[in-house]
Amino acid sequence: LSSGLELASHSQDYWKHIFKCCQYISKVEECIFRPNGKMCSPKKERTFQTSMKTRNSLEQSFDFKGQTEDIWLGFSAKPETRAYENVTQILTEAKLDLNRNEILPPETFSKAICFLTQQTERLFSDASSNLNMMSYIGYLRELCFQSHKELILLNNRKNIGPAQSQECLLVSQLSEAMLRCIRAGRSLLHIMLAWSVVGPHFMEASSHTDPVVSKIATQAIHDIITSLLHYNSEMPYFHFNESLFKPYETLILLELCDSDVQDQIIASIQQFVEGSSSEIRSGWRPLFGALRSIQMPGSEVMPMKAEPSHVRAILDVFEAFLSTDSPVVFAHAALDCIMCLIKHIKGSKEHQDIEELVDIREMVSPTTGFSDAALGYIVRCHSVLAKMYLMTTCPVFRGAEKIHTGSQPVNVSCTIPGIEVISFDPSTNTLPEHPFSYESLSITGQSPSLLEHSGLLKVWFLLIDGVVSALSACQIKNQPATVSTFFTILQSLMAPNYMEFGMFCVNHLLLPGIQTWIRKTGTTFKGWHTSAQGIKQTVGMQRISF
Repeated sequence: LSSGLELASHSQDYWKHIFKCCQYISKVEECIFRPNGKMCSPKKERTFQTSMKTRNSLEQSFDFKGQTEDIWLGFSAKPETRAYENVTQILTEAKLDLNRNEILPPETFSKAICFLTQQTERLFSDASSNLNMMSYIGYLRELCFQSHKELILLNNRKNIGPAQSQECLLVSQLSEAMLRCIRAGRSLLHIMLAWSVVGPHFMEASSHTDPVVSKIATQAIHDIITSLLHYNSEMPYFHFNESLFKPYETLILLELCDSDVQDQIIASIQQFVEGSSSEIRSGWRPLFGALRSIQMPGSEVMPMKAEPSHVRAILDVFEAFLSTDSPVVFAHAALDCIMCLIKHIKGSKEHQDIEELVDIREMVSPTTGFSDAALGYIVRCHSVLAKMYLMTTCPVFRGAEKIHTGSQPVNVSCTIPGIEVISFDPSTNTLPEHPFSYESLSITGQSPSLLEHSGLLKVWFLLIDGVVSALSACQIKNQPATVSTFFTILQSLMAPNYMEFGMFCVNHLLLPGIQTWIRKTGTTFKGWHTSAQGIKQTVGMQRISF
């Protein structure tokens, strides 16, 4: 233990032997001081309290800090004075013959275990603060590997016994190693490389079958992100925060965690938004990716205050993001925010299938809640995009290059599929053509090239396209509010600065969308019974608008 760092810095293979030694000391301490979760005697209880004080010294007193870390924390924190330099002094004080195999007295044995435990903690502390970058990364890799083996062994148990405390798990040691690294003032490169090693392991531990392990790992992710947001401010065009919040998106998107861990993740996201919304920056993208995968309650009609806590937490995230003052931050995550809102406005596919089997009178009812709030945030996103469109220099929108509008414009189809007109009498006179035709609806020379050189227009086009597709895909009770929101957006595009883009959306989104909606309704079981009201409102408001 005393020369472990020096040996491991020369050979990475030495770490596994150090960890075996530390685990052995931890198991001996558990067996002596907490057999079956109970203390042996009052005398040993006092010794155990001394040991636990030493174990928690890093959290309570910030012991064993180096000079750099003292300056970083802002106060002086010196290690406790140790009475012994090695175990030999303890044995000599007890007047034991070192050349004979004698049974140690309980008091001497307690002192030796406490000293070895202190040496173990000093080893972990010095490893995070003093090792160079390559040695530190090797230390983390081996610690993750040993923790991975520990998680496999725990899978064979039903739960963690009372004697297996949280401090004994290597996941906790891994969390402490990252926290010490952050507080020690290491460079951002060290932290980035360290997170690339420990981040996947924390995701693995968060999806563990044992609830104790999963909650510890999820809390570890929360603590590490909190420390980084507090001690490091992300510079422009540095997207490290995006990788910090990525485990939350992966855990929820791939359904790797249970409901309790999901609640813990949502609570953590809410805390970040409430306490450090200005420091999230590039981390907004994975946050919206995580929120997009959460199933919202859509079948119950309830006031906002009676909805689950998830709804309030998600709305707080949108409110904080749209309140940001940085155009660069908004442009980086605007696409993910819009896609998340559109997804929740449309609702789940399961609810749409249920609506086809339920009478429309049971579905049409006043509704307030998440859908109305999401529509309001869509309008706010539209307003921000309209203001940024008038800026002389607009930031680059992340993900806009992945939006494909097609090489050919989508226009209203002048052919009716499956219907053929047959003239029964050759002498029948055909009526003259109406002066209005489909060709007259398009602007001369207008094509999807309008969107090719502007990421903002692509994102804006995707927002309006999402609202148009939501007209027929959203829940029946939410159709009136969705139609009203769409025409509110459309009317704002009649201003001279946005008129060309507005007509482009009318020709290539609104009219083809209504036509597709009508044709789909005619081929669906009870289609007109459920969609007639929404189609009438859409056509009526379209006539009023133009």
